[in-house]
Amino acid sequence: MAGECLDHMAAGIDTTGDGLCFLMWQLSQPSSMHCQEKLQQELRNNPDVDFDKLPYLDAVIQEGLRCFPPIPMSLPRRVPQGGKVVDGFFVPGGTIVSCQAYSVHTINSQVFPEPEVFDPERWTAAEGDVERKRLMFAFANGGRGCVGKHLALAEMKILLKDVYSRYTTLPDPSMTAESMEMSDQLVSSRPVGQKCLLRFTEEKGSVDKVDSIEIFVKAKELGIEGKHRAVLVLVQTIFDENVLAQITKRAPMLKQFVTSERHEKALLGGTERLIGSLIGEHPDILEKVVKILQLYYNHDLLSEDVAVKWGSKASKKYVDLATSKKVRKAAEPFLTWLQEASEEEDSDDE
Repeated sequence: MAGECLDHMAAGIDTTGDGLCFLMWQLSQPSSMHCQEKLQQELRNNPDVDFDKLPYLDAVIQEGLRCFPPIPMSLPRRVPQGGKVVDGFFVPGGTIVSCQAYSVHTINSQVFPEPEVFDPERWTAAEGDVERKRLMFAFANGGRGCVGKHLALAEMKILLKDVYSRYTTLPDPSMTAESMEMSDQLVSSRPVGQKCLLRFTEEKGSVDKVDSIEIFVKAKELGIEGKHRAVLVLVQTIFDENVLAQITKRAPMLKQFVTSERHEKALLGGTERLIGSLIGEHPDILEKVVKILQLYYNHDLLSEDVAVKWGSKASKKYVDLATSKKVRKAAEPFLTWLQEASEEEDSDDE
């Protein structure tokens, strides 16, 4: 029993960590910085999206496992009694045969053109998808395939999301390509130098670096924590194009500021100005309006009455009329949902 537990722990911990080690090293190379930047963009623009709806994150992990399979060694199997015919060749029963993940991933240049090149884009193309998946052997296949495959993939996605949503990684100057060559350690592959040192750089100038408590303390010092205009300015200061993730993070602090309908209106006004300032460089910000309002509503920062009144008429108070109309047009699904939910509640009361 102890041996079985140790086997599962080693198989589920070392292999995932080793695979991530090589993948993050590759993403940190100058030749792959465009891949890291594209991954960061997908993660930062979709902070609340499920993993299975982040295609580039999945592509990066698939390519990492293809280039750096955690278990690159041969996986021996015994041919069943009676033998088997494989690709036209008869293999007698009882014969020990094996496949190497690394060889399977690199031997067919028609399925994987330039197999030695790290290229996540190959996994985003619809053409050839069936063959690519058929030759993907990082977790083995069939009845003896890895039972922890989905857990391992989830672990890898969580870690990459947490890291690249916030940081840029670069190799430590002390590291060399030679020290990061794959060394088959029988159970798992590791760097020859037995270490992988990376430098993590947080995005400079990010509004996320400002502490919420510091903001509230400073507002109290200035005596403006109760002013509705403080909310108007605050929204434009602490939010940017990553507003969806930032609302969730800042909601507890914002609740200290938003204490009346007037404050709620200022919250919406500040949001309109924020969207107006971003729409030029980030036209997709309008697609986030519904989620922004839902987050405000779910965190008790916005009441139904204020939202409905705001949505009923465009205004030039905070932005130009054209922008105000665009924002309210984008908000229509949320406003419709509010109305339907209210009608359902009234019906239940009757």
